[in-house]
Amino acid sequence: MKQSMYHLLLSILLISFSVLPTGCRSVDAISNEIVICLNGEPQTTDPQLACDTPSVRVVNAIFEGLVRLDEKGNPVPGAAESWEVSADKLTYTFYIREDAKWWNGADVTAHHFRDGWLRAIEPLLEYHEVSPMRHLLFCIEGALEYAQGKGTKEDVAILAVNEKTLSVKLKNPTPYFLELISNSVFMPLYTEFYEKQHINSSNITTYGQEAKTIMGNGPFKISSWDHYQEIVLEKNYSYWNFENIRLEKVNFKIITDNWTAFAAFKAGEIDVVDITNEIQKEELKNGKAFLGSYYSGHTLYISINNEDDILKNRNIRKALACSLDRKAIVMRNLIEF
Repeated sequence: MKQSMYHLLLSILLISFSVLPTGCRSVDAISNEIVICLNGEPQTTDPQLACDTPSVRVVNAIFEGLVRLDEKGNPVPGAAESWEVSADKLTYTFYIREDAKWWNGADVTAHHFRDGWLRAIEPLLEYHEVSPMRHLLFCIEGALEYAQGKGTKEDVAILAVNEKTLSVKLKNPTPYFLELISNSVFMPLYTEFYEKQHINSSNITTYGQEAKTIMGNGPFKISSWDHYQEIVLEKNYSYWNFENIRLEKVNFKIITDNWTAFAAFKAGEIDVVDITNEIQKEELKNGKAFLGSYYSGHTLYISINNEDDILKNRNIRKALACSLDRKAIVMRNLIEF
């Protein structure tokens, strides 16, 4: 795969935290299509509720927040063409692009961002579950209090100054705020579309559960969703930067078993697969595939069972902690692999 195409793929799959190796093969320059393996069925394409890796991957392809992260993890303009930060580092003012559009051609406005963010921290839930990433908004003045039912919506310092200007005031300076708002929970909500979605028998909205029940503003839109099989995306020609999006089609193949996915990759059935085993890595090193890494959006950790008769002993837990070669773990997982 050409380097430029790899960078485009990174922007499509933009998610944060752990680094995971991936294998990529060359994409047909004529067809401009790519087949990517998803390791599970997305739970939803609702940005405010998405938290599993498959869901976030799809959301980041069909939505766009105020900023995106480039291939080096730096914030770059997304739906906002520019922004200003106050001298005290507390107030961020975002200027949304005049040509930022939803899939149907309607304007993306500051109100849509405000609606989406406030929905994520609603204290009295209506038609949806608790947003699993709502805590990311608690750096905003009044957000935590509103989420806890101790404040009002009007107290939350998210203000649509006009149709294309959004002002956000933080409780304290947050140097990583721009990186933070690249997360899916900060995506806009097309309120006019959302309010028309069906409410099921469990009193939950069907928004984000099917291809036809979601409306995005990103570089791709959902063409079809065959649950537990595949999700097909097509280029969104209403997207402000569509001329620089080289892919016409993205096919997410849902394959839960990694070795099955790896076999499909070797057989030429998919173009991108996650590499989770050293054997897979070594095999690709000797072939024509491109081996790179991207931010997978999840963190792995070891949790000790404090209820265990032996592990209840604090000194034993200390001994286990001291036995870890932290430098070796970092070198092995973040550098050598």
